[in-house]
Amino acid sequence: MRRASLFAILLASLSGTASSQADELRVFTSGAPSVAQQAIAQADGRKIHFTVAMPGILVKRLTAGEQADIIVAPEQALDALEKAGKLIHGSRIPVARVGVGVAIRPGAPRPDIGTVETLRATLLAAPSIVFPDPAQPGSVAGKSIVRMLDQLGIASAVAPKTTYKQAIAGGVEMVARGEAAIGLFNISEILPIKDVTLAGPLPKDVQSYVTFAAAIMTGSSSEPIAKAYILGLTAPAAHKHWEAAGLEAFSKKP
Repeated sequence: MRRASLFAILLASLSGTASSQADELRVFTSGAPSVAQQAIAQADGRKIHFTVAMPGILVKRLTAGEQADIIVAPEQALDALEKAGKLIHGSRIPVARVGVGVAIRPGAPRPDIGTVETLRATLLAAPSIVFPDPAQPGSVAGKSIVRMLDQLGIASAVAPKTTYKQAIAGGVEMVARGEAAIGLFNISEILPIKDVTLAGPLPKDVQSYVTFAAAIMTGSSSEPIAKAYILGLTAPAAHKHWEAAGLEAFSKKP
């Protein structure tokens, strides 16, 4: 049987009460993997209620007792929820990863970021830079960018011209409005924004990845549907949606 839409096949096999529960599936997700998930759900004809927020906020809300069926977020965020006993044991699956890219305004001269040395020169020459606040809870990309700047030896040089702002809170839009010449964000958070161009990914030697995983929350009333949803995220048919959103998809091992 072709696995054209594993999520749809599994959902079709569930009937009665499970079918009514499917309409109430609640997915908490961080910003980077949200676009691909919405496309996957739309392709399968499912109505999913998505709550999109920064990882630290998701963890805080869920730890405080807010209810959800599924969490899709960076591995580090799921580590915290697992320690708090909020995830169903064995339900956690890596679904995709994303690297950091450079955002510029369309029509702006494309910066040379092909090597570590040219990236270093580009960042030193840029009049203004924006990237996620590394002090924000769950800001995996922000922390990795700070490490990269330290590795390049330019952290103190670029600090006076740097603004900290999460992508989901309008950081990429600062580049679109001309308030920052260069933005450093997860590639998946650059591609959906109008009036911004992806200049390219960071060079391999200084690139870092955020791995996103999905898991079922304890107390979910839609566990069979949640399992089907997560399997659908790793099905071959889902890969094109992850790639279109700027992420590299993972496939679940048989």
